[in-house]
Amino acid sequence: MIKDGEIVDTRYHESFSNPIPRPTSVEFYGYPNPKLEEVSPKVISEGDGETELVLKGKDFFPASIVCFSANPISTRFTNQEEIRAALPSHLVHAGTFPIVVINPKPREFPDGGGVSNPLPLIIKFVDANFPQSYRGAEKIN
Repeated sequence: MIKDGEIVDTRYHESFSNPIPRPTSVEFYGYPNPKLEEVSPKVISEGDGETELVLKGKDFFPASIVCFSANPISTRFTNQEEIRAALPSHLVHAGTFPIVVINPKPREFPDGGGVSNPLPLIIKFVDANFPQSYRGAEKIN
């Protein structure tokens, strides 16, 4: 290659530095694994409709995603210790299901990001033939 009338060596040099800066700082190594400490509510019932879940823990980011039984659900970042998610009514069936938070793995740093520890969400079965007064933990008079 010729620059300003002189031949320029285009081979690799140890001292080469990229003149175009990267969009991320060199201190950014990706997101850490999130740590899930609490899910609220812990128990819901079939037929409750869409339910807002409040998840508390550590290392949540705007790019974090909440998954309910391996299904990503609508997620809203509050701060690094709280994230909220909307559990749609079509996923609410009786059983115990794992809730996790996923931080993305940046392309540049494949070791970053990851999945939190799972916490259970219990969805109670509701029998339409069972009297409403007996559905709670105790009989309502």
